[in-house]
Amino acid sequence: MKRTKYTLVGILILLLALTFFRSYPDPSTIQRGDPESRVLKLIGRPDQIDFSPPYILWGKDPVVRHINSGECIREFTYNASRRSGGESWHIGFDAHSNVISNFRLTSSTHPIFTSK
Repeated sequence: MKRTKYTLVGILILLLALTFFRSYPDPSTIQRGDPESRVLKLIGRPDQIDFSPPYILWGKDPVVRHINSGECIREFTYNASRRSGGESWHIGFDAHSNVISNFRLTSSTHPIFTSK
């Protein structure tokens, strides 16, 4: 009886720890050309959807922003409230709903604009 009690307490603690320390999906694993369905499956519904964003970036702390000349027609935004660190992830899609832009912005990110 005592052994069963300790086993149940151990399982309960393990479940609580897994719930508490659960990590969020990593948007940086999304690759250029991935379909929108994979993004939704991996990260879930976005906090915001924008159409024709002004720039295209790639990576965790992008330094150079490329002006969007029409290739990116829709962008999903996942805000910091879903992750720690005061960041937001932005994932852009082309006309075929494939990933064309995937980047993280933080308060310390200050990219430079370019036309190409």
